[in-house]
Amino acid sequence: MKYTRLTKEYFDSLDPESSHVLVCATGAALPVSFIAHTYIVTVQGGVARRYDVIHHASQRATGKDYLYINYYKPWQGILRVYKKNGKGEGARSHPYLAKKYSGEDAAQAISKIKEVYQNYPYKHTYRFWWPNCNTFTAWLLAEVGLDIKLPRTAIGKNFFKK
Repeated sequence: MKYTRLTKEYFDSLDPESSHVLVCATGAALPVSFIAHTYIVTVQGGVARRYDVIHHASQRATGKDYLYINYYKPWQGILRVYKKNGKGEGARSHPYLAKKYSGEDAAQAISKIKEVYQNYPYKHTYRFWWPNCNTFTAWLLAEVGLDIKLPRTAIGKNFFKK
């Protein structure tokens, strides 16, 4: 299967008048990336929002939370070698597009995503094997009714079954 590599130019080329839901994957935060890290990007009105579960937690009023929006730019891979708290510069994996939905189906999915993403039952827990970023992506897609087979290297994708 041939995947489209995600770049800033790719996102700039999306029709700003249309809605888009992109299921993306990149190498996991390991020195050698053989495991996929999946995430969702929504684009509506020309504005992109990246929904991610990342292996380092933020300390919020509700406790540890691994769920992020726009922590990385939609076209940025996960850092494999960290220099500053996981967000500095370093070697990155290259993200690719696994599936894209556009038009009215995407618009409906985006409104559902905005409603339900905070209800992710494992947002306070992260394990490299599961629940992890791939568990979140599979859960969110199931919650909004989008059926997609995540890459076979997306370990943790089968942890949550609706």
